[in-house]
Amino acid sequence: MAFRLVDRAEGMGSNPTLSYRTSLIVIVFLALAVSHSLEVFVRIFRRFRSYRGVYFYALIAASLGIIIHAFGYFIRNYNVCDSIPLEITMACGGGILMITGQSIVLWSRLHLISSGKTDKWLLYMIIADCIVVQGGATTLMTGSSLAKPGKWLQIYEKWEIFQVTWFVFQECVISGL
Repeated sequence: MAFRLVDRAEGMGSNPTLSYRTSLIVIVFLALAVSHSLEVFVRIFRRFRSYRGVYFYALIAASLGIIIHAFGYFIRNYNVCDSIPLEITMACGGGILMITGQSIVLWSRLHLISSGKTDKWLLYMIIADCIVVQGGATTLMTGSSLAKPGKWLQIYEKWEIFQVTWFVFQECVISGL
C-alpha cells in the first residue's frame, strides 16, 4: 500500500486539516503546554530577586516561546483566522524562542560547573543553529503554505527529521559539558 505525501502531511500544506481524533489530542497538548508555560513564567518573576542577566531573559524567552508557538499552531490548525503570515510568524517565531531560548538557558548555567572559562564556541553553535536549522524550517514552512506545496512538503518532511536530530545532538552536547 503506497501512501502519497498528501496522505502523510496531516496538518501541513496550504490547507492544513486534522482528523477529529487528532485535533482533540493536539488541543489537549497545546493547552497543557500553555498552562505549564504560564506557571513557569509566573514562577520566574516570583523566584528572581533582580530581573537581569542572560539566564533570566533566556528563561522568559523560552517560556513565552512555548505560548506563542502553541497559539501559532492553534491558529493554523483550527482556522481561527486566515492570515498565513500570522500563523507562520507565531509558529516559527515561537519555536525559535522556545528552542534557542532553552539552549541559551543551559549555556548560561555552564559556568556553575565548568572550570571558570566561558564556552563561547557553544554560544556561536547555538546562534548558528538558530539561523541555519530554524531559518530553513521557517522557509520550508512558508513554502509549504503556498497554493502548490508538493515539493516544499517533500523537503520539509526530511528537514523536520534533520532538525529534531540536530537539536537532540545540540542539547546532548550542552548537557554533556
